[in-house]
Amino acid sequence: MQALAGLAGTFDWIGVIEWEDEVGLQRGVLFDTDTGLVTFEEWPLEPHEGIIWEFSNSFSQQFINPWRQPGAVPNFQGVGSACKPSKHHLVPEANAVDFQYPGNIKKSPDCAFRPLPRPNPNNPLTAALVQLQPVFGVAWPTIVLEARQSQPATQLVGIRDFVLGWRTQVNIYFTVSFNRNTTPARDTWWAQLAIRDVHAPTPPPTVDDRYPGCVVCGVA
Repeated sequence: MQALAGLAGTFDWIGVIEWEDEVGLQRGVLFDTDTGLVTFEEWPLEPHEGIIWEFSNSFSQQFINPWRQPGAVPNFQGVGSACKPSKHHLVPEANAVDFQYPGNIKKSPDCAFRPLPRPNPNNPLTAALVQLQPVFGVAWPTIVLEARQSQPATQLVGIRDFVLGWRTQVNIYFTVSFNRNTTPARDTWWAQLAIRDVHAPTPPPTVDDRYPGCVVCGVA
């Protein structure tokens, strides 16, 4: 990549196409007509996108598709990342604005779901129990996935504590960190599943945003 960057401006898109044909590449080479730079799409997909796809696909198969009826709306609504669309053509595009969690964490979830409808307009009692995001005025997701590549687990745990805090209504938080090394055999990953402590006492208004401590169900 550094060698190609140094040659920017010395070739054009036609030259890149001819080079692809010569070496037998059918896809994956991108050419910026404004800067003259050549870049390569990562293939297979980078781990971050693959993790999002696996989670989204598995959740849909287990909790949405079995209950889908003709003419009926799904029982869950997918909430993707609005700030960075997924590169995977099968991962749903964003359908919600960015989120701002307590602790001034401005982060769209990599993948998230919430019950649909939420709040339920046909049940005033249920609707009154649904807490809306104070900044954007939309319902919180109840299930959130965060996937990171080569990021310390301590940072993910710090985000988790605010996401499952008493000021949100996220109930399930699943995070995966994939650490890529020089060879696939040395790659490592870390994953954790945590849930909200629904039995914790109602907090006073001055309590920390990370109250109550979440319940860690499993670490791998």
